[in-house]
Amino acid sequence: MPENGSTLEFENQKHSMRVPIAVYADFECMTKPIQSCQPNLEQSYTEQYQKHEPSGFRFHIVCDGKKLEPGFVYKTI
Repeated sequence: MPENGSTLEFENQKHSMRVPIAVYADFECMTKPIQSCQPNLEQSYTEQYQKHEPSGFRFHIVCDGKKLEPGFVYKTI
């Protein structure tokens, strides 16, 4: 692990490759509380306290440096 306050930099630019297509996406979710059962202290467990319900997402496709038509999907609640 790097020391606190240090900076990491990518130095080998010659090893990087351009990609012709890139997709950038983002999900939006509503968090709703859920009831959980009593954990068993003798075993490993994960305490679930909320559920993420997708409400929509958006994506952009970039092809050779040009942004194509964005896509958007919205789910009504």
